[in-house]
Amino acid sequence: MTLIISDRCLSLKLLIFKLICQCVTPRYLIDPTWDSGYVNESGFYPSYNTNYLFTPPEVMIMSHFPNNKDWQLLSNPLPKEESLNNPMIQPEFFAKGLSLISPKQFKNNVNSVATIEINNPNNNYLLAKFNLIGSNNNTEDNNCQINQGIITSIKCKLPKQGEYIVNFFAAQEKYGNYNYLGRFQFNY
Repeated sequence: MTLIISDRCLSLKLLIFKLICQCVTPRYLIDPTWDSGYVNESGFYPSYNTNYLFTPPEVMIMSHFPNNKDWQLLSNPLPKEESLNNPMIQPEFFAKGLSLISPKQFKNNVNSVATIEINNPNNNYLLAKFNLIGSNNNTEDNNCQINQGIITSIKCKLPKQGEYIVNFFAAQEKYGNYNYLGRFQFNY
């Protein structure tokens, strides 16, 4: 589907819930469906935000993989296999000035401690929680240790063998609301 917005430069193309706004130069990526709200067990909750409005290509590729490699808008498009193993990181992670040191992939094998290192030049407050996949156990025992600093280290002591998801969050103030930034899978 193509919708002509003006006779000069804009055309919007719909591709798997993703729109690419193409002017002569530059081109921008937007995803209005992901910015509209969220879904949980109870249904859809409208909650508009602009996380996926004019998102830089290197950020959008963390969560979206277009069918046509040209729509990645990257100078070196990623192969599908590499894109599918990207860490699941929200645009807000980058907007807060954060950058990922390690791990560089979504799925990771560890002995008993899951470690995430983040370059944190703006000294955002971070927290993280882990859960065994398939378990509803979400207690304070699932909190990870945070070593706050310019390079922030997140360490999660996994209690037993299995596959875990580690979700991490950030805020500008220590006490208050922390926004979801992303997640990794760790196999112990």
